[in-house]
Amino acid sequence: MKMAMAASSSCRRLGQRLELVSVIVAVTFFLCGGPRAAIAQGGKDANVFRILQNEAQFSMFYKALLDTTEIWNVEGRTQINGSQLLLFAPTNAALTAALPGGVLQCLQSEGGKPVFVDFLMYLQVDVPISPRVESVQDLLNVSREGKLWTVNGKAISVSQVGGSITLTGDDGQETLTIAKARVTDPTVTLIALEESVLVDGETGDKILDTCFADEVLKPSTAPPPSSRALPSSARSSAHASASSRAAPASGAAQASASKRSRMLLY
Repeated sequence: MKMAMAASSSCRRLGQRLELVSVIVAVTFFLCGGPRAAIAQGGKDANVFRILQNEAQFSMFYKALLDTTEIWNVEGRTQINGSQLLLFAPTNAALTAALPGGVLQCLQSEGGKPVFVDFLMYLQVDVPISPRVESVQDLLNVSREGKLWTVNGKAISVSQVGGSITLTGDDGQETLTIAKARVTDPTVTLIALEESVLVDGETGDKILDTCFADEVLKPSTAPPPSSRALPSSARSSAHASASSRAAPASGAAQASASKRSRMLLY
């Protein structure tokens, strides 16, 4: 009986100590800045995070991963057994070109963050660990029928044109040339996007609906503000975008393309 009571008392003391340790760890974690600081300081041992944090050209992309907490999912994908992560990292110049002005601010808002996550997921591809991707030409070896499948289930087409490797979005509207792949970790390859950023068709429509809903619904005869003076060709594209909402289902792809082109006018 005494032995049972002693054992019970020991278990209670051990439980109390474990609870105290948990509290100390939690308090320390949040006093040091929570998840953002944890990744920023330690990088979860993945060199790719240190590169994104320390190289100024990736500062906007790194901030986007942090602000949306998508960085935690990226970190998890660096540790999947038997696979390698291809991370297409846009430079600040590329992000600014793809998401000009108010678009980026809109996606950084609370209402825009879910769409921003979709945008960031299209820049991540998981493929088998072998063959390793050590150059942009190696993307051809890990593609399936010329396509790379991103973690959000959308495709990026990869092809070789002359001596260059090009990427094309799933709706065929944007094509980028990539020059260099950098192996940052045993299971991670970083590929810089320097021209612009690919956006899948569905996410592009979400960006339009989230950030330009009022603009799209305006009558097509309304002149654009003077600060957004557009050439005649651009005005025609904008007019097509507004009228595309009345298009029949058979013209959905064309309507989507018109909506996507409107985003780049701002």
